[in-house]
Amino acid sequence: MSPSEAAVTHRISDLLGASVAARDGREIGHVNDLRLAPGQAVRGVHVELVVEGLIVSDRHAGSMLGYDRRAEQGPWLVRAVVRRLHRNARYLPWSAVDDMAWTDRRITVDADKLMPL
Repeated sequence: MSPSEAAVTHRISDLLGASVAARDGREIGHVNDLRLAPGQAVRGVHVELVVEGLIVSDRHAGSMLGYDRRAEQGPWLVRAVVRRLHRNARYLPWSAVDDMAWTDRRITVDADKLMPL
């Protein structure tokens, strides 16, 4: 990312569905969900949210709706279906992102930093 790109604000929709590739060009998957954290800036009465990490999967299965965070989340049947759809999903900290081509919606990452959910 160039310094001028880093200063630009983007929407979550700019990241969701973006393709993710390793440094060697190997296709890893797509961004299915994001993990957000409070940032330093305050806009009005709201704290700005920043991307803490990406949920990367080998399929476009949609958002995990929080089912990746707590074992007791929601009805058991919905939980089972969501976990089955996302069984290959992994977490990637934002610090492992090497390059983000916003116009191509392609993210290059350090694949060694991918972690199981």
